[in-house]
Amino acid sequence: MVHVVADTSDFDGKLESAGDLLVVVDFFAQWCGPCKMIAPKLEDLANQYTDKAVVLKVDVDECEELAIRYNISSMPTFVFIKNKQVVETFSGANNDKLASFFSKYTA
Repeated sequence: MVHVVADTSDFDGKLESAGDLLVVVDFFAQWCGPCKMIAPKLEDLANQYTDKAVVLKVDVDECEELAIRYNISSMPTFVFIKNKQVVETFSGANNDKLASFFSKYTA
């Protein structure tokens, strides 16, 4: 399941409760075409890795603080976090790359 982050405290709480699970953060915008294109793939991966990963969506227009914290300059940008540490980041709506990172960090 994909959780849409409401604000910074919601995000920090989800990060805390994730424990040692992979956290995948999708920084997106409502007006972003590529973000809309990759959203179904992200949903599929969230369902496929439900026991191994927490998937969060952060609207950069609603949560500017988080976008600044993670230096987001283009959408979509995916940030992969393990044990509260960023392990990988990439920008763009690349289905194969997204799937391979899920696989890599949940193995």
